[in-house]
Amino acid sequence: MSYCISQEATISGVVLDSTEQKPLYLANVILLQQNDSLFKAITTSEKGEFSFSKLTKGTYKIDITYVGFKPYSQTFEFNNQSIDLGKIFLVDDLMLLDSVSVEGIAPAVVLKQDTVEFNSSAYKTTSEANLEDLLKKMPGLEVKDGKLTSQGEAITKIIVDGKPFFQNSPEFTLKNLPADMVSKIQVIDEKSKEAIFSGHDDGKREKVLNVVTKPEKRRGYFSTLGLTYSPPERYLASGNINFIRGKDRFSFSGVFNNLSSGGGAPRYVDVGGSQGMVMVQGMGPSGGISQQSNFNTYYYSEILPKLTANASYAYRGSITKSINETSQQYIQAADSGRVYNQRSERENNNISHSTSLSLEYKPSDNDRITLRQSFSLSEGKNTSHVTGNTFMNDEEINSTNNRNFSELDGNNWSSSFSWWHKFSKKGRTISINSSLGQSESTGIDSVRSINRFSTGDVSNQDYDQFSRPEDNTNRFSTQVSYTEPIGEKQSLKLSYKRDVNKTDNENLLLNYNNNESNYTDIDTLRSSQYDNRLTKDEFNSGIQFKIGEINITAGAKYQLQRIENNQIFPRFTALDRKFEGFLPNVSLSFRNKEGKQIRLNYSRGMGVPQARQLQDVLDNSNPLFLRRGNPELSESYSNRLTLAYALFNKETKSYISFNLSAGTTENIVVNSTIIGNGTNSPDGIELPVGARLSTPVNMDGRRNLNGSVNISKPIEKLKLNVQIGGSASFSRNPQFLNGVIQVSENSNYGIGFAVNSNFSKKLDISLSARPGFSNVKNQSNEAGNRRYSQMASSLRATYKSESGIFITTSLSHQQNGKVGNIEGTSQVIWNMSLGKSFFKKKMDFSVTASDLLGQSSVINRNVTSEYIQNSETNVLRQIFRFRLGYKLNKFGGK
Repeated sequence: MSYCISQEATISGVVLDSTEQKPLYLANVILLQQNDSLFKAITTSEKGEFSFSKLTKGTYKIDITYVGFKPYSQTFEFNNQSIDLGKIFLVDDLMLLDSVSVEGIAPAVVLKQDTVEFNSSAYKTTSEANLEDLLKKMPGLEVKDGKLTSQGEAITKIIVDGKPFFQNSPEFTLKNLPADMVSKIQVIDEKSKEAIFSGHDDGKREKVLNVVTKPEKRRGYFSTLGLTYSPPERYLASGNINFIRGKDRFSFSGVFNNLSSGGGAPRYVDVGGSQGMVMVQGMGPSGGISQQSNFNTYYYSEILPKLTANASYAYRGSITKSINETSQQYIQAADSGRVYNQRSERENNNISHSTSLSLEYKPSDNDRITLRQSFSLSEGKNTSHVTGNTFMNDEEINSTNNRNFSELDGNNWSSSFSWWHKFSKKGRTISINSSLGQSESTGIDSVRSINRFSTGDVSNQDYDQFSRPEDNTNRFSTQVSYTEPIGEKQSLKLSYKRDVNKTDNENLLLNYNNNESNYTDIDTLRSSQYDNRLTKDEFNSGIQFKIGEINITAGAKYQLQRIENNQIFPRFTALDRKFEGFLPNVSLSFRNKEGKQIRLNYSRGMGVPQARQLQDVLDNSNPLFLRRGNPELSESYSNRLTLAYALFNKETKSYISFNLSAGTTENIVVNSTIIGNGTNSPDGIELPVGARLSTPVNMDGRRNLNGSVNISKPIEKLKLNVQIGGSASFSRNPQFLNGVIQVSENSNYGIGFAVNSNFSKKLDISLSARPGFSNVKNQSNEAGNRRYSQMASSLRATYKSESGIFITTSLSHQQNGKVGNIEGTSQVIWNMSLGKSFFKKKMDFSVTASDLLGQSSVINRNVTSEYIQNSETNVLRQIFRFRLGYKLNKFGGK
């Protein structure tokens, strides 16, 4: 232990593995005062380093822990002189590594700076559980439809031991990482990489979940293979193998099946604890019946001490057929009594290839160079048949029948380069980031539309059109940033960024000419041809400082955006618009030794109209719902205030979190809708009875308010984890309807209750219920006010005996109450599986029945300022599967 005199006294050191002489990343370091009250808690860096500052004179004790190693403690006197504890070697705890479980060693939740840490040993799961099963037991974390959220905020990145894995795919990681590999789960409000490098906190945060694995699980591989047959002719073959060796990892996976639902990523069902990539129908955002062929591979390695590389390749192929039925009930005064019903049948055939390569080189501790290259190809063939009918007070006023066929081929590539440098003066840095890319697409598109109107001057509108759309976009971006320390605890950041996007687009619609039996006549009203150049300049400045225990980051940005557009069709126009704004932001964070965290943020943003919104082009893809752009749109400004509070009580082991956000938008872009009465023709556009023409316009008055609270507490006598939560939201949405301002106010209230068992690794039970209530109020039409309720509940149980017999059952219920003339929906999904493990539990056979009650479908409800919508999409029902699975895991070694 050495002492030195510095500008600010610190206590620092490096934590190493005594066997391999390597740094221990994310080791827990706790500094305690003489009276043993918690003072500071941090984790070590990638180099095993830690440092404490802002200390007062006195006697301190430092405790260092890392799963699989014996704890380390040291007591010393601090006399306002920096203390370097040097290299601290942790020794393997062989008894701990060989034990089945260790209980009562660590608290369930630990709050650290920008991090909420959960200890997996406090949450029991079955031996075959995956990461998703473990996370569902932890307070504040929710997995729904493959999406992970923390306190309602989306987690878009999951890392393993601080490094990327599984192609940075959260859903794949949730399903394929075994729960018994996990030591801790850390939910991090992560700073940007540039902020971490420079030391200047710019206030930007991203929710990241870091999985800290057990030391004995950091070398080896784990894999699963599965074959599934579902009578009479459905199948699924899936497999993955994942290698992990310290900081190196490789992943390979493939899925081939016609048991899928929807055209997106696969969803899964637990078939007796062996996580097969089997699709679950119902209660999801997509739908339809799909055949898929997917292949992925990912590689990450620190190939040299100073060079890191990661590469990926993915192939996606899918054929999805879907049938969707939608009903919209309009709530505005001018729409009173209007209902629109639609049925669509679609077939989508898509193939894509994507690959990427990234290199990061650190020639010294003061420099970092990053290169990244990505490329993708896509092909798509899509057909659709859409029929729709509009009713006014139960009488049909119009109908449409549309058939569409399209093919689209595209490619996209991008390259990026960055160089970050630290000067000899601590806190002084410079960074340069640049990127360029290009995307192209070509194809064909045909539309045949038959439209009938019962009243008015227009009785019918028929279209038979063909086009060859082309789009080419070039992108370039560069940014230069500089940071400078301006005091002992303050720093300043200045940056400039320039983005340039150039787009050439052509979509000439040709009407069918009966005399020539060909598509020859250009529809000059609905065709579009333009070239667009978008230039954006940003000047940023920011300052970071501390007042006591409060960290403060404040900044301001001046943004100038220019849109230059030369339009040929539908008529020649030259547009040159500039949008500018001054955008301040401030962030305050506080954490005390009792484990309380508070974060307050304010930001002002500017929204700029998209190029398509500025195009004076008529979109008649659905003749009952016409759209066109508005070259006169202006920029909009948003103001957002967020407050986050978290507290962990060590005595009661309860965890409380509270989140509140409020926002307003000035000059928001909304729709101005004109409803056809049979005689009106705005700007020469024929608008039959019941047809709608929407044009984007600016107006003030949008507001929103959201709040949520979550409380988690273990009931130790019953060995249960209980979570209780509540949420409330309010939004005010204005728009124009037939030239009159219409305002709708939407209020939502909900409570949640969940219980997870924690009494056995053989039996896992979870129960949840989430009732909710919504109120849609129309200020100009009290008769259009709507109230409805929702209810979502689920029960899931898994049991696995010592002999390898397992049974899993799940029962879920979703209900939407009736809204006006739109009937309510109720859906009960019951799944069950029974199986047996063989060969030391490496192989299993299971029989699974999904949707035993035959009620499965994708049901969604959507509320907008204009209407309340129910939609339902078909999926596979009452599926019985026979599955043979094999699992091979091996860990340990050098």
